[in-house]
Amino acid sequence: MSTPYGPLVRRVKVHIDGVDYEFDYIHPIAFLAYAAQHCDPFGEILVETAANHPSHCNAKWDIILYSDEVTPGDALKRGNQKKTQAIYWSFKQFGSELLASEYLWFVVVVLRSNNDLLLHGGMTTLFRYIWETFFDDVSNLRAGVIINTSYRAVVIGAYPGLDSPG
Repeated sequence: MSTPYGPLVRRVKVHIDGVDYEFDYIHPIAFLAYAAQHCDPFGEILVETAANHPSHCNAKWDIILYSDEVTPGDALKRGNQKKTQAIYWSFKQFGSELLASEYLWFVVVVLRSNNDLLLHGGMTTLFRYIWETFFDDVSNLRAGVIINTSYRAVVIGAYPGLDSPG
């Protein structure tokens, strides 16, 4: 599936201690563009949030990441091989009421917890690669991106929540 910011699903190669690991992920800005154009309620939330928190060079939004281990089926089963690590993202500017809903936390990647990448201390590297996807050559949130909704276009500039100025 293609968007103005490239394909929705992409593959990345991560190099840790001489070993390459590959995994698919959902590109955050491509997803944002797709969801804003195909889901009117989400587009409305973006427009309203942009009106309440205008994004410009001195006031960018805050990107927040969240990870959680998810266990489908019997969570107490010994040797459960279905455990997965899920990494989600959102914007702090959506506010605590909307962020309390799972609908405004967007999946970036889901990997089995027994994945070699995660078993070899790769969670930190994984997070680093995910952060980089927000600031690539085509969709650099630090510079700002234009997201079209069915209502109007919204300009969003953002920083990782941990290094947001002020």
